[in-house]
Amino acid sequence: MVVKGTFTPFDTPPETAQWGRTIPYEDYNKMLQGFQPQSMDDKWSIKTDTDNEGNTLFHALHGLKNNQIITLTIAPGDPTKTEAKDWATIVKVEWKAVLNPYETLSEKEAKRMIINMANGLCNCKLEPEPHDMDVSEDDKKAKAEWAEIIYQRGREYLRLYKAGKLPPANAYRFPYAKAAAKKSGAEDEDEDDEDEDDEDEDDEDEDDEDEDDEDEDDEDEEKEDDKKDEDDKKDAGYKKNEDGKKD
Repeated sequence: MVVKGTFTPFDTPPETAQWGRTIPYEDYNKMLQGFQPQSMDDKWSIKTDTDNEGNTLFHALHGLKNNQIITLTIAPGDPTKTEAKDWATIVKVEWKAVLNPYETLSEKEAKRMIINMANGLCNCKLEPEPHDMDVSEDDKKAKAEWAEIIYQRGREYLRLYKAGKLPPANAYRFPYAKAAAKKSGAEDEDEDDEDEDDEDEDDEDEDDEDEDDEDEDDEDEEKEDDKKDEDDKKDAGYKKNEDGKKD
């Protein structure tokens, strides 16, 4: 079964790389099933197709318009040897290198993403790429540099927000703004203010409860005094009647 459907092709020429990764027959068939979003929270879908050479095209699509993000070209194996572990071969991967003005996608990231999608959305059991298990020093350095860029941009957004030049709805519009807020302690200050307000409210509630308890105690004492007066009156009347009988 091939899950066909309309989608929005790459809006710019995609990056292309040869792969040569093999996959079992069972996982190949699971990938053919594709994935249809089950709710509005599902942003990704998987659709498959075939090219003129009989290869299977495995498309990872994003958003309501099914924008093409990653596509695999898979060469099927011999249908009489489905027990072979290396049955089909991913011969090529294409991906959108620039996702938005703030996010790019490298070859390693595209391969890692599509394998994760096949496992997560199509229930495959593909092993991760070797480079996913060993992070190089260059990757660590690049990640640290990007984290610093995120932090600096976040500081600028927070500065504009505190100066009243950004509405509250846009204060945390980008992830790096929130990251900077955490690093600078801005969110901690807000949490401290909220905690102080909560403590003040708790103190006021306790004072109100104490006053209510005192009022209730006063009412109970008044009721006891009234009852005692009534009992005294009854006793006095009883004694008077007894004295009258004796006379």
